Amino acid sequence: MNQEVDIAFHLSIEDKDTVDATDGCSVKTFEVGYHYMMFHNMDASLGTTGALSDAGVRQAIDIAIDRSALETVLPGAHATRSLFPDFSPYYTEFGSMSADASTAGTLLDAAGWALDSTTGYRMKDGEVLSVKLVAYPFRAGLGLMQPSIEADLEAVGINVTSLNVDLWSSPYDAILSDGSWDLLMWAQNTLPAGDPAWFLNAFFRSDGGNNFAGLNSATVDSEIDDLELLADHTARVTATAEIQTEIMAEVAVSNLVTPAWHVGISDRMTDYEPYGSDYYIINSDLFVSDPQISEDYVNFG
Repeated sequence: MNQEVDIAFHLSIEDKDTVDATDGCSVKTFEVGYHYMMFHNMDASLGTTGALSDAGVRQAIDIAIDRSALETVLPGAHATRSLFPDFSPYYTEFGSMSADASTAGTLLDAAGWALDSTTGYRMKDGEVLSVKLVAYPFRAGLGLMQPSIEADLEAVGINVTSLNVDLWSSPYDAILSDGSWDLLMWAQNTLPAGDPAWFLNAFFRSDGGNNFAGLNSATVDSEIDDLELLADHTARVTATAEIQTEIMAEVAVSNLVTPAWHVGISDRMTDYEPYGSDYYIINSDLFVSDPQISEDYVNFG
């Protein structure tokens, strides 16, 4: 450790431990407004088999995931089913954080995907229930969770192919453009301006620009329209909870965890307190104890 910076954002778990053990350095950990989630490809014509067009299959996948285990994979993270962080007024919780493999199996049986005793996988009309689970390395936590999710799905008889690739560079950008995925792991600040409207519009309105799941719900669209017209804060909180409930009923997305991020700081910055942001880390409280220290020593990471 050369100690050439005073603030270092986005430390990995490994870097966190190294910085914490270095003289003159320490680490502050904070829960962020980002959520780590997993979209379900609801379009029957896309994905590996189109099986996720069946709500029962999506629900089985959702409850097969052990979110509590993901807290171990990402120390400091909070398992959640809510679209919004627990420190916000828009937080709404849904169900258990533990896996329910038995109920997941029952749902898959009801959807016609029977467990084949020879292969250990579920089959329907001679076809194996297979899914492509996609993440991207820009948010390292997604890739860290991926093996745990894969294991949970394999445990209920789903054949999983995992990819962790740059979805914005050739040739992997085709995965997003042509919908050749079944489960898309995603990191998103769901309250970028402190209000839920942008996220709900962009990701869950039928014509939303980031409606990766392909959700097409007149009810959700109408409820988002109503939210846009509300000025009263309490009414917006209530309306947002109703929209979340409808989205969860559709199982368009599986929310996983609200992550914790780790910030390395030098002894000169011990008074610095992270405040939930990742890009705009400089506020009026930011200072160094020695005014002669150049601002070049601050890592705007």
